[in-house]
Amino acid sequence: MEVNSVLLNALIGLAKVLAMTVVCVTVLISPPLLGAFYTKLLFYPEPGDLQPIHIGNIKCEPVLFEGLSGNQLSGWFYRHPAATSVFIVNHGNAGNISHRARLADRLLKQGYSVFLYDYGGYGASTGSPSPTSVLQE
Repeated sequence: MEVNSVLLNALIGLAKVLAMTVVCVTVLISPPLLGAFYTKLLFYPEPGDLQPIHIGNIKCEPVLFEGLSGNQLSGWFYRHPAATSVFIVNHGNAGNISHRARLADRLLKQGYSVFLYDYGGYGASTGSPSPTSVLQE
C-alpha cells in the first residue's frame, strides 16, 4: 500500500511539472497567439494632446512625423544654441514625453540639444503600441 501511494504522489508531481512546462513553453513561443496579453503586460501608454513644455529660455519645437509603422508620431525638439550633439530620447514603456522634461532639462544644462518623441499610442501620437510598432518607431 505504501509503495502505491509513493508512486501515485510521484506521478502527480510529475504531471504538475509537465503541465507547468507546457504552459511556460506556450507563453514563451507563441506571442502571436497571446499578442493582446503581451501588449497589456509590456506597454502603459498615457495618451493625450500635450502642450509643449519650454525649459528655461529654450523653446520647445513641436515635431510631427510618420514612423516606419505608419503611425503619426509626435515629438518635442529642444535646440541648444551651442550644442554640437543631439540626444534622442526613447522614453520607455510607460507615460509620455511630458514625463521626460526633467531629463531634457538636465541634458540641456550639459549643452546638448534634445529630441523627445512618443511611440504610437503614447501622448499625441496615433496608433497603439505593440512590440513590432515600437521597434519600427
